[in-house]
Amino acid sequence: MKNNIAYYRRDANSYNHWKFKMLRQRYGWAGEAKFWALADMIASAEKCKLDISNRSRIMAICAEIEFSPEDLHAFITYISDDLALVINKNGKLTTQVVQEVFKEVDERRVRQRKRKLELKDKDVDGGIEKTVADTQKKSTEKTGKSTEILEKSTESLQRVSEDFEQSKVKESKEKKTKEKEITVNYSKAKENAHETIAKPLPTHELKQGFTEFKQWINTHTPNVAKMHEPFTADQFTVIAGSFKHNAPEIKNLLTAMHKWPALLQQKRSAFNTLLEWKNDGSP
Repeated sequence: MKNNIAYYRRDANSYNHWKFKMLRQRYGWAGEAKFWALADMIASAEKCKLDISNRSRIMAICAEIEFSPEDLHAFITYISDDLALVINKNGKLTTQVVQEVFKEVDERRVRQRKRKLELKDKDVDGGIEKTVADTQKKSTEKTGKSTEILEKSTESLQRVSEDFEQSKVKESKEKKTKEKEITVNYSKAKENAHETIAKPLPTHELKQGFTEFKQWINTHTPNVAKMHEPFTADQFTVIAGSFKHNAPEIKNLLTAMHKWPALLQQKRSAFNTLLEWKNDGSP
């Protein structure tokens, strides 16, 4: 009797869940694809529990999803310990959804096998032919209904897959457009700064201004200071000319960035975010 499953459920909107957003933030869309490949391997494994304690199995998994053993270990640790997308117990890897589907399928298989044994027992009484005929008729009717349901499910899954692919293409285009806009805004800001500043700031004055700028951020907007890419001295030179004349606007933008709950999860560069919010407005 089979001891795994050929399919499992997946929410069509799963890519919007914070866990998958965090996964893509670290590993990109390739990381999410590798997660689903790993989930497929789990569904195909014995009792839907993928053995990762065996080195040959680990090497086989690495070859399939293009990871080194060290990178695979780090990936599994991240999706199990930090994101709880998989369950890693005693060297066996599985997921809650896969186990739920496997339990349903396994119980149905047990009932079917029990039914077959009951039919076999009826053969002793000489009524097997009629019983088999009736059973085949009912089975055919159920199979017809099951086939219809399966076809509808397949169509639905196909639509979900197409929508998912379109959403990935759309998100990729939007990301490239936003990066291009940020690059253009950066260049314009740099040109405007050179036009605003009649002559460059002396080195000592620039250093002092950048130090005061960082101190103000650390004191009043600490979340901005914690960003993956905080302000650099070169970036400060770009905004230094307008900072003296537009200090309230810059401080208001930095304060708004600090108060935004999703800042550290969705943004990396403090400078790019400042330019983006200044030109397009805050979320």
